[in-house]
Amino acid sequence: MIRLSLNKFLFVLQLAVLIFIYILYVLLVIYVLNTKDIGFFTSIWLVILSIVGVLWISRLLLSVKNIKRHIRRLFVININLLFNNRLVWALIGVINKRLQFVKTIFLAYPANSKFAHEYVFDNVLDETRWNPWFTGIFIQNGKVGLKFAISSTESDFRDESNVDKLRNLWLKMNYLQHLLETDHMTFAGVLPGLFYKNNIINKLPIELENTVQAVKKAVVSVINSLGVSKDSPIVVLGGKGFVGNKFIDEMSDYNVYCIDIKDKDNKYSVQKIMDSATDKVIILNVASHRALQDNLLYFNEKAIIINEVYPEPYTRIVNKIKSQGGVLFHIVGVEGRAFPRFPRAYRNGIPCCASWNSVEVNVKLIKI
Repeated sequence: MIRLSLNKFLFVLQLAVLIFIYILYVLLVIYVLNTKDIGFFTSIWLVILSIVGVLWISRLLLSVKNIKRHIRRLFVININLLFNNRLVWALIGVINKRLQFVKTIFLAYPANSKFAHEYVFDNVLDETRWNPWFTGIFIQNGKVGLKFAISSTESDFRDESNVDKLRNLWLKMNYLQHLLETDHMTFAGVLPGLFYKNNIINKLPIELENTVQAVKKAVVSVINSLGVSKDSPIVVLGGKGFVGNKFIDEMSDYNVYCIDIKDKDNKYSVQKIMDSATDKVIILNVASHRALQDNLLYFNEKAIIINEVYPEPYTRIVNKIKSQGGVLFHIVGVEGRAFPRFPRAYRNGIPCCASWNSVEVNVKLIKI
C-alpha cells in the first residue's frame, strides 16, 4: 500500500503550484485579450509566468520520450495516491463480491533497473522495490484485471538473501486478493517458479497452465497457417523449465525435441536437428534471450522461430534471423485491452501469465 511520504507530499505540492501558475497565466492572457489594456504590473506577471511556463515546457519538449515518460510517471504516482490504500480496495471488494467484475490481480516487474525509471520518479523508486503499486487495468473476455508492479528485477529475486522479501511480496498480493475478492492472482516472469522453488507456494502456479495453453495454441496456429507437416521437428529451447517441460507433455502427438542447458547429457542439439531436417523446423524459445543468441548461427531458411520470452527479441537478433532466411514470430499473449497498454510488443494484448483460462480465449501472435 502507498504511504504518503514527505517526498510525495512535496511532489504533489509542486504539481499543484505549477497548475496554479498555468491557470494564472491563462487568466491573464484572457484578460489582456478582452480589455486590450496591458499595465506595468500585468506585463511583469505575464513575462514571469510565461518564462516559467516556457522553461518547464522546454524541459519536457527535449524529446517525445521525455514527455511520455513524464506523463506516465505522473499517472502512476497520482493513481496510487488516489486508489492504492486498504479502504479503497476493501470498498471495491465489497462491490466485486456481488458483481464479480474483477477477475484477477497481476504483478509485473521491469526487464531491468533502467526500465523501472520509465514508470516512477527516482524519489519513490526504493519504496516500489518490494511494495506493489497500482498501474492500471486490463480487460479479457468481458472481465477486469488489475495491474500492479514493483521496481525490483530478476537479479533481486534470484538473490538468496531476498527470500523473506519474496515471501512478504506474495503475502502482500495475497492480502490484496482477499480485499478485492478476486478469483485469481498472477505474477510475471520468473516469480511463480521462484515462489514454488522456495516453498512459498506448495502447488504448481496457475500462470504455468495459462502460459502453456496459450503457447500450445500459438504453435499449432503457426503449423496450420504455414502448412507445416505435423511430423516436422519442434525444438523447445528451455525444455527442462516449468513451461517447456509441461508444453512437451501437452504436445505428445508431435515430434518434439527438448534442448536445455541444464540437461548435460542431452544427445540432441539445434545444429544436428537443423542439419538432418528435410523440411521446416519449429524453434520454440521458452528459455531466455541467450538461448536464441547461442543458437543464432543455425537458424537458416528451415527455421520457424516462435519466441515466448519477455521482452521480444532485440533488433540485432531479428535482423540476423531474417538475413539467414528464417521466420520469426513473437507470442504477445492473449487478446484483450489494457489501460494503459502493456509496454513494447505487448501493448496490443495481455501477457499469457496475466491472463486466465477460458474456452473463448484467443492467442495474439505477431510476425516480426
